[in-house]
Amino acid sequence: MSPTRNNVNKEGMNSKPAEQPAWKKNLFEMILTNIDDGVSVQDRNMRIIYANEAHKRTFGDDLEGRYCYQIYERRPRLCPDCPVDMAYKTGKPFRTTHYGYDKHGKKIAAEIIATPVFNEQGEIVAGVEVVRFVTEQ
Repeated sequence: MSPTRNNVNKEGMNSKPAEQPAWKKNLFEMILTNIDDGVSVQDRNMRIIYANEAHKRTFGDDLEGRYCYQIYERRPRLCPDCPVDMAYKTGKPFRTTHYGYDKHGKKIAAEIIATPVFNEQGEIVAGVEVVRFVTEQ
């Protein structure tokens, strides 16, 4: 009885798919933890709701819940050329180079790709930034 399409065998009974290795079950978490580029997610109010380990190594561990512009560029309000805001306005990925400050106050340069995140209704609910630090750390 070999499985066919949709995990249904010849007798019409469901067959179990092959068990995934443990590392595959948390694949995206493992990738985001191990990648050397910073990855963060901002809500529509520009509060950081997720930051991976690379991002935390650069900007500090206490990022979640804070405004991105206060952390990355030490500004009191939204950056005038914010890549996430541009992605929100256009509904498309936006690529740029930005300058900011790391957790020690050192000026850094980064290539940023900001991408909007859409819900099931097609509304933008968040923005993802992938940040490649181009300043030697």
